[in-house]
Amino acid sequence: MKLKTIKKTSVLLLLSSFIFCACQEEFPEDDLIQGKWKLESVVNDENALECEKKAYIEFSKYVYESSERKLYKANYCDIPEDAENQDEPIIIENTYTVVLDTLIIVDEHRDTKKYIIEHINKETMTLLDKYLTPTNYVRAE
Repeated sequence: MKLKTIKKTSVLLLLSSFIFCACQEEFPEDDLIQGKWKLESVVNDENALECEKKAYIEFSKYVYESSERKLYKANYCDIPEDAENQDEPIIIENTYTVVLDTLIIVDEHRDTKKYIIEHINKETMTLLDKYLTPTNYVRAE
């Protein structure tokens, strides 16, 4: 009787482990969105302001805990004149997630914006807003 109970318990533990492992979210090794991106329109505009050329967005590594997936927006144009260090950008921190081809960005006020990732590779990315207007990015050095 004890042997039968041990077998049942073993089978239940094995099944539980299998189900737990099978349900965990898998993350790609080659996370294309991770890293710094700049607006292509600014990079290619020789008349753009220097502060616009320095601006970027940066996606942290895509990790399991959604609150740890950070999107940083670096703004160099709106730095107050009385700021101690004029070379330090204003950083806005958001969180993000990707579901299929949709990028979901949540700000500190819990406002949510969704974009369709129309195209992404190691060098370029195109996001479509809710009006299907494209915004092109290039990988920053």
